[in-house]
Amino acid sequence: MAKLRAGGRTVVAAMMNERATPESELCVREGTERRLMSDGVVLIKHVSVFKATQYSPELRYDYGWKNAGKLREGITAEQWVANWLAAGWERVTA
Repeated sequence: MAKLRAGGRTVVAAMMNERATPESELCVREGTERRLMSDGVVLIKHVSVFKATQYSPELRYDYGWKNAGKLREGITAEQWVANWLAAGWERVTA
């Protein structure tokens, strides 16, 4: 798993995409978060919110940060954010 603050790097931009799931599924909501780090690495994390049962309350679970790649040469952080905004994602504060 990747660490957010490894090697002194910081978060430059964070994007989030959430979707509601049908009533018939086990999850209430699912989402994906992407973060662009100061060294150009892109991290991704999947988050699921499971339905409450008679035995447990609603449970939020994330699958940890994974390394999704590195920003291409010539692409700036603003261009990266604009591309994800155009794809329907929303910007979040890191």
